[in-house]
Amino acid sequence: MILEKGEKKNFSNFSPETDLPSLMHKYVDIHTHQSKIQKDVFAVMNLMPDELEKGLAKDAFFSVGLHPWKIKTNMTPREMFMSVENYLSNDRVVCVGETGIDRAIEVPLNVQEELFEMHATASENLKKPLIIHSVRSFPELISIRKRFKPQASWIIHGFRSNRSTLEQLIKHDFYISFGPVILREESRYRELLKLVPLSLLLLETDDSGEDIRNVYARAAGLLEMELNELQNLLVRNTTNLLHR
Repeated sequence: MILEKGEKKNFSNFSPETDLPSLMHKYVDIHTHQSKIQKDVFAVMNLMPDELEKGLAKDAFFSVGLHPWKIKTNMTPREMFMSVENYLSNDRVVCVGETGIDRAIEVPLNVQEELFEMHATASENLKKPLIIHSVRSFPELISIRKRFKPQASWIIHGFRSNRSTLEQLIKHDFYISFGPVILREESRYRELLKLVPLSLLLLETDDSGEDIRNVYARAAGLLEMELNELQNLLVRNTTNLLHR
């Protein structure tokens, strides 16, 4: 099934109030590049412009955006954003992104920021969460968030920074998503996970190929929670951010 630009008629049986996520979902994978569908996992599959015309399962959910690594310097930010813009209103696209700012690449910062702000504007207009990739750019993101004052949720996916940055992000009401990095015995992110307010916590697999169940099991242990407690918490968090 092809996801047509802005098309909704193929999803007539879809109800955001009951399907995002539903009672059958025990796990939430807020950001993944895996295409497999598991009945007990509410997964938000990330799609980039060159993936939008592939066949898509009608019972899957997606995020659509332009990753900083995919920016083409021979096009204007507006021209690039047009490659994803018309897909964002589709009911099966539940999040905008991933998008972001990455200081480790050669693309000029002003270009990245302009494109990010286009995604942020769409997120706000459509009332859909924004999934954010950040490399050494948290001050810029916080500054933009303060200026935008968004009602839609902003999610830092695959958090990898320090305690000071984490505290600043929490102060400004970002959701914080941790991935398989917490599975490593020596990972310092295990301790940072414990500092996140439970109401702002999310988990993901990103492009790792890891099973979200393993991430949950480790997170539950680190947080000294029963697995079913963590499952209920993250379903509730996801419901809140999608209906904010």
